[in-house]
Amino acid sequence: MLVILLAQVPSLAAVGLFQAVSIYEIVVASLLLVVLAVVGMMARSNTLAAAVVALGLITAAGILVRYLDGSTASQFAFYLAVVAISFYQDRKLLLTGLVYVVAYHLFAVLVLYRDSFTSPTAGVDPVSWPATHLGFSLILVLLLMAGWRVTKKTDASASSDDDSFRISFEKAPVGMAVLTPSGEFLHVNGLLGELLGYEPEKLAGAGIRSIIHGDDLGDLGQAWEDMGNGATRSTTTWMRCLTGDGQGLWARLSLSLVPGAPKKPATVLLQLEDGSGAHREQSRLENLNRGKDEFVAAVGEDIRAPIGSILDLTAEAHRDPADLHHIVRQVESEAKAAAAIVDDLITSARADTVAVSVVARTLDAELLCQETLVGVPGAEQIPVEVGAASLWADPALTQRVLASLVSNAIRYGGHAVAVRTTSSGPDTVIQVIDDGPEIPVSERERIFNGDLRRGQPVTKPAAAGLSLTVARHLAQQMDGDIVYRRSGDGHNIFELRLPSEQIGMELDTEPVRIPA
Repeated sequence: MLVILLAQVPSLAAVGLFQAVSIYEIVVASLLLVVLAVVGMMARSNTLAAAVVALGLITAAGILVRYLDGSTASQFAFYLAVVAISFYQDRKLLLTGLVYVVAYHLFAVLVLYRDSFTSPTAGVDPVSWPATHLGFSLILVLLLMAGWRVTKKTDASASSDDDSFRISFEKAPVGMAVLTPSGEFLHVNGLLGELLGYEPEKLAGAGIRSIIHGDDLGDLGQAWEDMGNGATRSTTTWMRCLTGDGQGLWARLSLSLVPGAPKKPATVLLQLEDGSGAHREQSRLENLNRGKDEFVAAVGEDIRAPIGSILDLTAEAHRDPADLHHIVRQVESEAKAAAAIVDDLITSARADTVAVSVVARTLDAELLCQETLVGVPGAEQIPVEVGAASLWADPALTQRVLASLVSNAIRYGGHAVAVRTTSSGPDTVIQVIDDGPEIPVSERERIFNGDLRRGQPVTKPAAAGLSLTVARHLAQQMDGDIVYRRSGDGHNIFELRLPSEQIGMELDTEPVRIPA
């Protein structure tokens, strides 16, 4: 405003000279404007400075009207001065300017142009002439003040929206950043810097590629393309990020394109969540589901073998019923094998939900082994060496466990299979021995973990891993266990360890204290 005021000093002097105004009047008018400008510059208060400069602008308009003899065109100088004062957006200054315009017109009617108004040939109404100009000035002032109100409301709303976004951005429970469409960071919130181990200020201006693992840059490019071309203008993906110390961080990365507006370029909103735990869990579940599918398929193949044998035997019986007794015995054997696989499958699936009923009593070890071998196809000729006479266990469960060990030895072990009972401390150990190939050290514990719940058949066929898993589970329900070891003479030994006698419970001899 001060520059506008000072610029009018030479401009008005030029107009005065052109209009043949006296030098004296031009000098006085120019000095008046310069004095007002100097006072405005020296004023200690911004309000006072603005008032003095506004007064100078209205004075300059009046001087111009004076130089042009009050012509209608010159009156627009007042409107321009009022508009210039409105830049301050101060009601008091604007109303002061309006009062000054009123005072000037009254002075003009009474003093400056009195002769023009009273002349019969003037054709100018001394009332309507100033009233018209004052009316237009008042309308202009009202319009300008209404414009301020709308502008302030809009600015306040925009400021409120900006403040809300800024607060949400900074306090968000996830890492957030605003990027350019080309991938440079503009703003980064504190949590994102904390997750990545960077100061937010250091990320500003860097490219998003600098925080993405090199092996995942292709995924980043695809995600960026999906975001730009997708219907929702957003995408979410898993990606490895690089932290400040060079470590990898699995993160769930969301990108959203925010379209631009007039004078506001488009931006990309990034959200990043630490997904290391979630990614590990997701990978575990995917492996588990895949393992379960493979395991069920493998067990199905194992069940198909005895069922196929049964179908072949029934077809043979139809063709040649002469040896029907032998065929029935074979069908029975294959049916028992299939039933054993199904029983193991059910037991494995229910291991965590259904408790096994255990009714333990003292058992004769030799008799138990002999009765078990009778029920296992192909085990009739297996020798039993007795070194321990008795054990404490559930007869049905123990026979089932031992039958699984013997069946596995016959099917998947060597040609020579034997059973031996021995004592080991407080336990009775029933050993199932075969001369098959050695199980690798890395697999010796895993062969007992091939169940449906874990979905990892570690042996082939799957029925072997399943039956060993179920056998160990049942043994542990009877306070026992099953272990595998390789003997020095090259034999596989599966040991079923069970208590030799009932384990007594020690009674608490401390007196019972009744609370007061």
